[in-house]
Amino acid sequence: MIKRSNSPEANAGGQQEDITECYLCSLCKTRRAEIGHTRKFSYCELQFTTSNFSAKNLLADRRWKFYEGTLSDGQRIVIREHTSPTIEENEFIELVQKLGKARHENVAMLLGSCSVGSHRLLVYEYICNGSLNRHLSSKIDVPADKSCELTWERRVKIALGAAKALEYLHSLKIYGIMRPSNILLTHDHQPLLVNFGLAKNQYESSNQSYEARVLKTFEYMAPECEESGICKSKADVYSLGVVLLELVTGRKSIDETNGQSFLRWARPLLREKRFHELIDPALQDSHDLHQLYWMVQLTEKCLCWDPHRRCSINKV
Repeated sequence: MIKRSNSPEANAGGQQEDITECYLCSLCKTRRAEIGHTRKFSYCELQFTTSNFSAKNLLADRRWKFYEGTLSDGQRIVIREHTSPTIEENEFIELVQKLGKARHENVAMLLGSCSVGSHRLLVYEYICNGSLNRHLSSKIDVPADKSCELTWERRVKIALGAAKALEYLHSLKIYGIMRPSNILLTHDHQPLLVNFGLAKNQYESSNQSYEARVLKTFEYMAPECEESGICKSKADVYSLGVVLLELVTGRKSIDETNGQSFLRWARPLLREKRFHELIDPALQDSHDLHQLYWMVQLTEKCLCWDPHRRCSINKV
């Protein structure tokens, strides 16, 4: 958030006028939404906002679809559409009530929701520079895109912001699983956590089929979740550890070309303290060695197999 204050001399009578520019991003001047509480959107309103959920408004199409739109007041939004009946309406309403209370500089603001039939839609404020997942991918796909370049300073900023967001959401008793696709960035590389808490509904059941396979494949699920299906704060710390390791190494959690396990490669290096072999070559000499080794050691503590030995989020 960017703030601007006029000096006392510039105001009549010598009184200071404090003007706050609620910008999410200094480059594109995206503003934070100004709402007191979440609202219920009609399905027709969201259809109109997204040109009937057209392909040109589609940002991503995975298990959930993400659409970009603009409200009548000019507020840019992102709509997450969930079309599976696995989330019951009462569970959805409870989750919306929790997420709607979240007000933190590192948490994307939930503006409202819509529940019609099997459709569950969440409306978030628009975050301008895509997900961390996109930025990690761009190291290979779009190396010339400077807005996606992950310098060491940017990686530290992302790591700190993600940890602060997780600690805050835990204070609201919101748990989920952290992945790079859940971390959105501004052009200032300010991280904002989004869609957090929704994976919880999927893995608490023993009949996890699709979602559990996806989470396990991408290695963000803590070992105890696979056994009990119940994941709380220490499981979220584990997933944060995987994200931290991705930031240090510059690698995604799975090699999409050969399906190689990310943690299977990294764990021996962590155990044997061969930290220099983990460091992303793209960082070269631009990183602070003390900071980097500190982050690697923290990552190792987050990834402890035994949740009782894993560090808590307030110590991260």
